[in-house]
Amino acid sequence: MTAVDKVIELRRANSCATLEQIGNRAGVTRQRVSQILLKAGLTTRHYIQDYLCIVCGAAIKTSYGYKRKGLFCSQKCRSEYHTVTVECEICGKQVKRLISRVLSYPGNPNRHNHIFCGRKCWETWAAKNAGFGNKYRKVPKDTGATIRTIYQTGVPLPTIAKDIGISLGYAYKLKGKN
Repeated sequence: MTAVDKVIELRRANSCATLEQIGNRAGVTRQRVSQILLKAGLTTRHYIQDYLCIVCGAAIKTSYGYKRKGLFCSQKCRSEYHTVTVECEICGKQVKRLISRVLSYPGNPNRHNHIFCGRKCWETWAAKNAGFGNKYRKVPKDTGATIRTIYQTGVPLPTIAKDIGISLGYAYKLKGKN
């Protein structure tokens, strides 16, 4: 195979290669590569590889003639890629949350077991399930005696507190009173 054939074959195989790269592989100078390509009717300019956004497929903008080597064309595409739509546990409203906050994998310190649309729904859940908000709730006066009686039968205090509907701290406080 002659140098001319090799230059033409290399250009057709890789339009992104520079004249210098083709010349090094074919064993000729850049100028000779340019002459051969012009005579063969092929382009002498190499094409820069296009980088496409992984969300929308748009070309990533260039700055000063260089392609930005990122994955996204805009901040909107970046945030769309890193978020997921989930449903609030309390009201059922659709909200966007970071994937890292939703996905479960071992050792993820950011994972939340429950998803809420806002503070109001979180407070509703916390008052109902975690015992917050029960601090000022009126409980019958004999609740402390009831807790002590059930506790003596071997039922754990957290289970008693949950069944009665009071916080664990308040259950400990009532258990201690005579």
